Amino acid sequence: MPKKKNARKKAAAWDEARWAERRRLVRQEAWRKVREARCRSAGEDGHEISRGLESRLAAFRENFEEPARMTEQDFDDMLLGLAGRLADAGEDPAYILACREVGYMVTDANQHMFSAEEVDAYLESVARHQEQAVDEDEAADEHDAGGDATGRTPQADAADLLEPLVGAMVERKDPRMALRVHVGLERISDLEGPEAAGYFGATFVTVVFGWLVGAREAGLAPREAGRAVEWIRDAFGADAERAVLVLAGLIGHPDARDGTVDDAMDELGDAFLPAAIWLVAGVVATAGGGDTAWLRKFDPAPAG
Repeated sequence: MPKKKNARKKAAAWDEARWAERRRLVRQEAWRKVREARCRSAGEDGHEISRGLESRLAAFRENFEEPARMTEQDFDDMLLGLAGRLADAGEDPAYILACREVGYMVTDANQHMFSAEEVDAYLESVARHQEQAVDEDEAADEHDAGGDATGRTPQADAADLLEPLVGAMVERKDPRMALRVHVGLERISDLEGPEAAGYFGATFVTVVFGWLVGAREAGLAPREAGRAVEWIRDAFGADAERAVLVLAGLIGHPDARDGTVDDAMDELGDAFLPAAIWLVAGVVATAGGGDTAWLRKFDPAPAG
């Protein structure tokens, strides 16, 4: 059995080397034809063509570095760029990507120039790239639907980030820890733009509001809501208490402010999300017995 494995490895290595050499020879031949065509251009119109090329080269040199000889990497990059433009135009780039991989393209017109093995290798590469494109499309569809290939959702990821933060706030009784979320969103805005920060911020709000509303719908009584706000006043201070009362209607607090979520955002400004997290901490500390795992049964359900 080991001998057979070694033989297969040697055969695979030999095949890989053979295709690499084939790709090099095909590209070398293509460049030779290009050079021959360039030499033939020096016919009766050759001088005019040369003058045009030289003037363009002079303009190029004024602003850029001296152009270098095309390398194999340049050829690869050119094919990759062409494949990208085809994909953007809605065309199938698999034939170009297969050409980049094996070093040649098989068509009806030139198929007779290649061996059966070479034709099979090219067509297998085309099929593999087409299958990969289908997999990528399916993964993109799953992401657009709110999940990824593992079934994770942005809400679940946000909940995983927020749960230990809430637990630390309950333990340390430090309201400033909630400001880390706001600082993190500002950092995302600087790195990826305000739209990305807005998306993450909306996801955090969805999770926090889902926890608060879930706790109320699970039977959180107004009296328990009152104890949660009292805990916030004792642990975080009167300013935090006033802020959470703007949102305490989510848990059925009898003294909560009337108004919409938009009203609360206008009134609280940058303190809107921290205040919501403070309210979650108060609910966990009282109704949840300080156990953040109790929150997770109120995680928002995935869309769809």
